[in-house]
Amino acid sequence: MSLAGQSAETGSFSVVIVDNASIPEVTSADCAILTEAGIASTIVRESKLGNVFSRARAYQETNCQWILFVDDDNELDPDYIKIGLEIIRNRPEIGCFGGKLELPAGINVPRWVIPLLPFLAIRDFGDKEITNIADYWGQWEPATAGGFIRREILGAYARRILDDPSTHVLGRKGRKGLNSCEDSLMMAGAFHLGLACSYQPSLKLYHHVRADRFRLSYLLPLMYGFGRSEVMLDFLCGRTAHWSVQSNMSALREIMASSRRELTESLQYAFCMMVRRIGLYRQRTRLMKDTKNDSL
Repeated sequence: MSLAGQSAETGSFSVVIVDNASIPEVTSADCAILTEAGIASTIVRESKLGNVFSRARAYQETNCQWILFVDDDNELDPDYIKIGLEIIRNRPEIGCFGGKLELPAGINVPRWVIPLLPFLAIRDFGDKEITNIADYWGQWEPATAGGFIRREILGAYARRILDDPSTHVLGRKGRKGLNSCEDSLMMAGAFHLGLACSYQPSLKLYHHVRADRFRLSYLLPLMYGFGRSEVMLDFLCGRTAHWSVQSNMSALREIMASSRRELTESLQYAFCMMVRRIGLYRQRTRLMKDTKNDSL
């Protein structure tokens, strides 16, 4: 567990593990490495399946001014928390921030999947800081994985999750519920408090993505879920719908070569993007229908 190997001063952070309906349950034995490292830890159980509920529960179970979210497949660099605490001390205008999310060495990614890696929470926007206050998505907005969040922002998010059932469509729910965008709903709270979101390239974690997530059978429902979630996110945030297709066109052009194998790869990529558009269209149609019925 990379949290146990952090270079940050002992006592500068503690760990709350939210067990979101795990089978088997997380126990104190699983936290032994933290105890041995002198890091205080607590286990709380959230029976409502979904990361929107587990992250809201994290707010309820803490009282600190900053929260760092780390998923069970994340490996933090040893200086991750130390650097994060320095940013907190020196940059009071920032409300949430994160860094690079990279694949560990040795993970082989099919070429046609490379343009889709941002949808699998793999991102590297370069070595320069990107900071902004804006009510729309940009590279300054951190993912929840490895994201430092001010308590005020997380609190606004938690209250909305608890009070507004329409937010529950966002985010993962076990292995079958592959919706997303709950992190963007959270980070949007920074704008409403006049605070910035920031990409800090000095922060780096490795995302241990399972190999089965590179398969078409996983990526198709994932991309469909992204389509639905983007529509709901704009609706929940009161934004003008954009519903654009974000893709790495240079990577796609590289894939589309003359061989039959490469053509098959490019078709798989195109199929994933088409399914995302279907998700966008179907969710938009559903929202328009619901809005029309409410006005009658």
